[in-house]
Amino acid sequence: MTPSPTIYDTMTPAGDRERLSALERRAEACEREAAACRHEAARIRRHYERMVAVFGLEACAAHARRGTEIIEVP
Repeated sequence: MTPSPTIYDTMTPAGDRERLSALERRAEACEREAAACRHEAARIRRHYERMVAVFGLEACAAHARRGTEIIEVP
């Protein structure tokens, strides 16, 4: 019994393989960027949780409505 051919086996021109490899590298870069974004989102959430704990929900909501920069939390 022979193994099923992979997508690489069906591609004969080297250019096709290189294009597929480039797409794979791009997908990996996107996954790394997504992980970094998830990390940054968690950091922002923690910051706002601390901000609410220090200043109170009303003050934070008023600050958000003004659209000013993030308040540094002690």
